[in-house]
Amino acid sequence: PDGCTLTIEAGTNVYSHKNSGIIVDEGGTLIVNGTPLNPVTFSSDRLDDFYEEQAGEWNSIWLYAGSLNNEIHGAIIKNGNIGIRVDSLAANSNPNLIVTNTIVENMAGVGLLSFEATIDAYNCVFGSAGQYSTALTRGGNYVFYHCTFANYWVNGNRQTPALLLNNYVEADGVFTYNLEHAYFGNCIVYGNNQTEVGIDRNDASTFNFEFDHCLMKIDLNDDEGVDVSNLAEFHDIVYNENPFFKEPSEEMFELDSVISGAYDAGDISITNVDFGLLGTDVLGNSRPFGSNPDLGAYERQE
Repeated sequence: PDGCTLTIEAGTNVYSHKNSGIIVDEGGTLIVNGTPLNPVTFSSDRLDDFYEEQAGEWNSIWLYAGSLNNEIHGAIIKNGNIGIRVDSLAANSNPNLIVTNTIVENMAGVGLLSFEATIDAYNCVFGSAGQYSTALTRGGNYVFYHCTFANYWVNGNRQTPALLLNNYVEADGVFTYNLEHAYFGNCIVYGNNQTEVGIDRNDASTFNFEFDHCLMKIDLNDDEGVDVSNLAEFHDIVYNENPFFKEPSEEMFELDSVISGAYDAGDISITNVDFGLLGTDVLGNSRPFGSNPDLGAYERQE
């Protein structure tokens, strides 16, 4: 509730019942202090083997509008409906959420869902989900460094992209919001659909985004698809080259080969933006290992 902080320390396992989760109300704060070697795990309270990889067995971590200074470090969030939901703009100059070294996977709906939010993300994996790995809606302000957005949903026919950017909503009319800034540096956006990026833009409001040194799956032959001609929005992009994930159908998104399109394809200046965080990957391995950093959250060590 308002005025309270919940701190969850490294190594904690949080088990939620069907339709339950964590709600951080206006004025409240959530701090998760996991590490790559000793993560905090959020999952369902159904511990029998049948439910080990079942999505939708609990609800979400829901950060209400006006919740303050939320931080999630070193977490594994799996098998829910929505991994992290972040509502509305920050009540102060700080982000609604800082998230680092965190894996969100196997969600029935969305891995990371935001509404007009402010989020900083470093070394995160937003894995398979029934809809979007990440949906950034109604504008907002975002930075993603060395993140992997990878959707290989196997439990149905997914029609939505792994990553969505949106700045409006239709409800008894059209309401637009400013996407002030959405930056993706040294990231991977991939999956088993032909195009894994959705650009849902209304030009009545600001729509600023930039993909910088990323590997992306986009059908470049689709005349009605994503327009990548603006080099201020898409530059130094590796298009449609196989990232050779280790076992994507099992949420294992490490690079399994040096012929991966993501191998050594990053820009060290992006890594150096915050080398204290980005000098190691989501597992705690040193970055860069080769001549340049790999794209995405994992740095191949061989």
